[in-house]
Amino acid sequence: VPVPAMFAFDKSGKTGVRDNKGFEGLSFTPSGDTLWVATEAALVQDGPVPAVGVPGGPIRLTQFATHSAQPFRQIAYVPDAIPFAPSLGGVSPPAGLMPGAMADNGVSEIWMASETGMLVLERAWAYGVGNSLRLYWIDTDDADDVLGMPTLQGAKFKPADKVLLLDFAKAGLPRLDNTEGMTRGPTLPNGNPTL
Repeated sequence: VPVPAMFAFDKSGKTGVRDNKGFEGLSFTPSGDTLWVATEAALVQDGPVPAVGVPGGPIRLTQFATHSAQPFRQIAYVPDAIPFAPSLGGVSPPAGLMPGAMADNGVSEIWMASETGMLVLERAWAYGVGNSLRLYWIDTDDADDVLGMPTLQGAKFKPADKVLLLDFAKAGLPRLDNTEGMTRGPTLPNGNPTL
């Protein structure tokens, strides 16, 4: 699968994917005609990673034609701000963990529920606090195509509109962990699908 040059890792850190923030989400459409991929965070040239209280730069969701493996469309998705600050609890951070890197948020998975409807899982983490998981719905047809744009920072385009479906912190789960995948589950006896 030919990956557009905009994603190429640049050792100088001026363009491309960030270290450990590359392709994270992957989903075929139900027809199998196209494949969508998502990076975990914005490319360097597209904007910053999220911070506490500040949304990140737009993440590129890229659509490939299955029969040719060629990218033909791309939309932007703006990740949420990190929902809570890290907590050191009066102790020093572990070796190798710098204060500026003790929290993050990004797209950990996508799933095409229809030919244009996508579920997007955002997973945040903060040292000393734990994880946050939020599930969003977007319609990929309602965003501008940004495939031909070398940078999104400062550019004019319409990103995907997000609808929050579920904040897992309010779902009664005893603990949230580093969740990085999702798929359709079995149909319930009443006909409802599961995720």
